[in-house]
Amino acid sequence: MGVLIECVNVVIRNAAVTARVAGGIPEFERQCLNGTFCTDGEICRIGFMSMSDAKAYIETLERLGFLGPTPEGSREVALVSQSAGFDFPCDWLEVGRVELGDGQSAEVAWVHGTELSKLVAPPHWKPGNMRRIPTKELRELEFLGTNECVDVFRDKAKGENVYVGRTQKGAPPAHLSNAMVQERFSSLADELTRLGAFENAAAGDHRGDLASLYQRAKQLVVDTQEAEPGPLQFQGIAARLLEQWEEAALLFRRVTEMRPKYLDGWLELTWALASLRRFDEAERAARNAVELAPDRADALGNLAAVLLEQGKLDDARQVAQKAVMADPADQRNKAVLAAVNRMVSRRRPWWRRLLRTEGNDVQSV
Repeated sequence: MGVLIECVNVVIRNAAVTARVAGGIPEFERQCLNGTFCTDGEICRIGFMSMSDAKAYIETLERLGFLGPTPEGSREVALVSQSAGFDFPCDWLEVGRVELGDGQSAEVAWVHGTELSKLVAPPHWKPGNMRRIPTKELRELEFLGTNECVDVFRDKAKGENVYVGRTQKGAPPAHLSNAMVQERFSSLADELTRLGAFENAAAGDHRGDLASLYQRAKQLVVDTQEAEPGPLQFQGIAARLLEQWEEAALLFRRVTEMRPKYLDGWLELTWALASLRRFDEAERAARNAVELAPDRADALGNLAAVLLEQGKLDDARQVAQKAVMADPADQRNKAVLAAVNRMVSRRRPWWRRLLRTEGNDVQSV
């Protein structure tokens, strides 16, 4: 017998499943990410419409102890693409086509050395309903968005929608590879560094560059469907550099909702809210940052500054002292502590500032 090969396929030896999954093949089928599981008794197959989803699934199998495919061979798990064949060498499978009648045929894989007698396919499968669409071809279509784990594209020439089912939650759309997203992300990081997002920028008028950077970051957020916080964080930083504080606050709020333990999101949100003079909210954000990193000078310094703005001088001085102790070289935190001390001194009664000690020296109180 043999199993269906359609779009992108992960084929696994049944013996490996039995050895590594409690409950064997029935439990493995139950855990299948989609409705594409099928087995001929020797091998089983799970199908995908996106290569990135198939590779992510193989990584999951490897974490369970399966031996994934490598350039040296595919000992237990094989990756097979429709029409293109094996992505890595595999000496225990054969791939071919079978005629189904009425002019229909299908691609099939079977164990090397055994007889191909029958095609096994998932329940309700029909030939010709699905085909693999290369990434290059998808990029020529209009991307409409992702709805319930399905990437939707529009073929304007044919006036038809094209659907790509997904199994990776939060993955980039099928027309964008992870490598492409990472390349664009790294480019944005380099540009943000150059324009002073993390350190003071070189002298010059960078506003045009900042506006362009903002649009690039915004497009990456759109292309990745807000699936990851990184592009949103970069868009927020670009908005902050342009002093678009309302939008920056909204973007950083979204980042912290997606990743509540992402410290940089809370640090940036504190800055944006403080710039809007929404100090109650800024204090809550700053305290969340300190809770995540109680010994970080930047988190402590942000909280001290927000407390100072609200006139909470005793708390501000205590936190600012901790910030300076955490990083004695941080000049900003030293400035915050000095400002707190000045404010504390001014609120003391005038007669306490004039008290003298035994040598007629002014007493430091």
